[in-house]
Amino acid sequence: MIDNLIAVARIVRIHSENSCAVTLAGDGLSSVKYPAAGILAIPFQKSKDLLTILEPARKGLNGQFHLINIQVSGVRVSGKKGTVRFTFEDPFSIAKSEEEIIGSWICFPKELLKDQKDLFVFQLIGMKIFCNKEEVGTVQDYFETGAHGVLTIEMKDGIEVMVPYVDEFVFVDLAGGKITIDRLYEFIV
Repeated sequence: MIDNLIAVARIVRIHSENSCAVTLAGDGLSSVKYPAAGILAIPFQKSKDLLTILEPARKGLNGQFHLINIQVSGVRVSGKKGTVRFTFEDPFSIAKSEEEIIGSWICFPKELLKDQKDLFVFQLIGMKIFCNKEEVGTVQDYFETGAHGVLTIEMKDGIEVMVPYVDEFVFVDLAGGKITIDRLYEFIV
């Protein structure tokens, strides 16, 4: 089950019993039709390390989360922030305190997001990279800079290359499971 979940928003503050402020991990939260069944993923251990905090949005959930079924009734999104209204499906699984919920991730099954027109990180990770019709590497990671996304690519020779995820450089063939970057070698330092 955990492999099937996408973390789309991280809770940063509780407004009321059924409403919280979130930071967004992409556009997944605004693309879901509500009400929708989701999962609240509460980390067993909290971290102050930013890479560790953001890992669920970048690489998916690992086994270090307590999963609670929720029903998301609505969202309001403004840029990379938003408000989410949800209820717990099982009142006995309610987290004990606000501190326990803050830092948790709101997740949805991949199937709920796959039909959207936007791409999600889980769809990019592992895709083959082609340059001038030759397979040269694989997408290892993706992150946002504020201006645009960046693909981290591991070349077949082990070199790591970072490429801006913009239409000028990157063409994604989702159905074919590949990404073409014909100017890839311009980014090798």
